[in-house]
Amino acid sequence: MNENLPQTTGEQANNKALSSPSEILTLFHQQASQFEDDFKQCEITTRKHNGSICAKKWCEIVLEARTSRTITELQKRTDVSRNTVIKALKRFLGLELEGLKGHDAIKYEKHRSGRRRKAMTLELVARLNAFVRNGTKAAAEQLKAMGQCSDTLYDRLTNIPVWSYTCLAKCLGVSRETVRTYCKETKLKINAQGSHCFSFDPDYEDKTIQVHNTYTSEIGPRTKVLCLDEKTCIQALMYVRYRIYNGEMYKSCRYTRLGCVHLIAAFDQRTGQVYYDLLEVKNRYGIRAFIENLPAKHPELRGCFIKFILDNLAAHKNFGEKWYERHPNFDFIFTPTCASWLNQVESFFGILSRYVLAGRSIESRDQLALDITNFIDYYNRELKKQFKWDFNIAHHLDQRVLDLSSFAAVGFDKATTAFVASYRRLVGLHDKDSPLGEIDLGILQEKAKRPPMEILF
Repeated sequence: MNENLPQTTGEQANNKALSSPSEILTLFHQQASQFEDDFKQCEITTRKHNGSICAKKWCEIVLEARTSRTITELQKRTDVSRNTVIKALKRFLGLELEGLKGHDAIKYEKHRSGRRRKAMTLELVARLNAFVRNGTKAAAEQLKAMGQCSDTLYDRLTNIPVWSYTCLAKCLGVSRETVRTYCKETKLKINAQGSHCFSFDPDYEDKTIQVHNTYTSEIGPRTKVLCLDEKTCIQALMYVRYRIYNGEMYKSCRYTRLGCVHLIAAFDQRTGQVYYDLLEVKNRYGIRAFIENLPAKHPELRGCFIKFILDNLAAHKNFGEKWYERHPNFDFIFTPTCASWLNQVESFFGILSRYVLAGRSIESRDQLALDITNFIDYYNRELKKQFKWDFNIAHHLDQRVLDLSSFAAVGFDKATTAFVASYRRLVGLHDKDSPLGEIDLGILQEKAKRPPMEILF
C-alpha cells in the first residue's frame, strides 16, 4: 500500500495543470505500475458482499481504466457519467484529496455532517497496536506524560482495564467509527476472545508422532487400537422449556439436579465400535477394572494385543507394577499434556452430546443412564464408522516451534525448554548432547508460512 504522505507544493502545481480528461487517463497509464498492490485491494473490494456501493463502483472504474484507451470507452464499460469517471481517476491518482491516493483514497468517504473521516495512517496503526499490547493503564501514563490526556480520560483508563472502541478513539484522536471500521476490515481484536490451551511439554513431538503413527500405520489382525477416556459428571437436569417469538425454543435458567452419570468409553479407531460402561465413582480402580474386563466381556478382544490411547489424567497411570506384569497384552500410549484433542474418543463424545444431552430436560438419573446406553448401542449397530484422520502433523509441528519461540522470547521457562527440544528436531539434532549453535528464526517462518504470534500481557 502507498504511504499517505502530504503533497509538496510542486506536486500540487502539477496536479492543477492536469485539467484535460485525456491527460488524466494518460497519467494513470504511466503510473499504473506503482499501484499493483492497490489494484489487488480494488479487486477484493469489488468482490465483497457488503460495504460501500460507491467504493465498489469506483474500484470497478479503476480496474477497467487499465485497458481503456479513452474516457468515452471507459464510460461505456462502467455505465457511469463522464464526471464520475474523471473524479474516480483523480482521486485514485491523488489529485483530489491531499495526502491520499490509491485504494485508501477510493474507500475514503465523508460523514453526512460534511466532516471527513480521518484515515488510519501507519503511525496511527502502530499507536493502536501499542495501546492494545500495553493496556489501558500504560496508555494513560504515556498520554499524560505527553500532555495529551485529560483528567476525565485518565480516570477512565486507570479504572476500566478493558479496551473499547470509544477509549481507543479518544486516545488516538480519531472518531469511534474510524477505529471500529479499521478493526472490522483487518479483523483485529482489541480484547481476548475465548481461550486456547498451549502445551509446553518438552516431549510433545515424540508423543504426537507416536500417536499419529499409531493411527496411520498398519496393524496385525490380532492388534487393536482403543482410544480411552471418561466423560464424567454428566448431570441429569430437569427444567422447563418453552417457545417464544417466531417459534424459538428456550430453556429456563432454573432447574433441579437429579444426580450425575459417569461414562467411560473406549473407541476402536479401526472399526468405530464403542466399548463403554457406567461408573459409580470416578477413580483409578474403576478405570482399571473396566480395562481388565474388556477382553472378558467382548469376544472379539480376547487374545488381542491392545494399544490404549489415553490423556495424562493421574487416574490413567500407576496401576501398580504387579498389575502391568499380569497384563502384558496391554500397551498404554499417552497424549502430550494439554493435547487431549489427539484422542479420537473426544469426537465420539461430541456426537453423544449433540444427539443425547444438548438442551434436554431429564426426568431422573436412571432415565439419563438409559438414554446414554440406548444411544451407544444404536450407534454400534447403525452409525459406527472409522473417523477420517487427515491431520498434517509436519505442518502442525513446524507452526508449534514458531509459536514456542514467541513464548520463549518473553521469558517463559517451560516454553524455552520446549522450544529448544522442538528446534533440535527441526534442524535434525536428535542427540541432546549435540551443540545447538545459533538459532535462525527465518527457517521457522519459512516453514510455517506466517509471522510469529504476538504475545500480549
